[in-house]
Amino acid sequence: MKNTYNSKLHLWWFNPKTNKRLHAGLAYFNQPKGDFSLVLSSLELSYKDKRPFEIFLRPVLTSASSIYYRVEKVICCKGRVNRLTIGEAYLNEKTDGEVHITLEPYTSSEKMLVLTLKNSQEKKLCA
Repeated sequence: MKNTYNSKLHLWWFNPKTNKRLHAGLAYFNQPKGDFSLVLSSLELSYKDKRPFEIFLRPVLTSASSIYYRVEKVICCKGRVNRLTIGEAYLNEKTDGEVHITLEPYTSSEKMLVLTLKNSQEKKLCA
């Protein structure tokens, strides 16, 4: 089976009060499905499979200036694969090319998860 994930993007834990960023993991864009697969380095591994939980960012609503996403976690039960909604995210002109993700209980008013879509911003942060 061919890997359809064709671009790697960075995830950050962002503190809006101090403007500091810490690396949180990676996101991979799946062009045929139009969603992102999130690999958060700080989340514990699945006990049974010893692999990271499968978390996806799927667009659910778009307008001229905004995109809203649903954060989904893959749940396997009795041989069936289901996706459970565990958060939400948005991208608009105020987020400056970043997707702001709410993922309970990991995010709060002092810590948010951010997916950087702009390469120029990513280069500034890594320099």
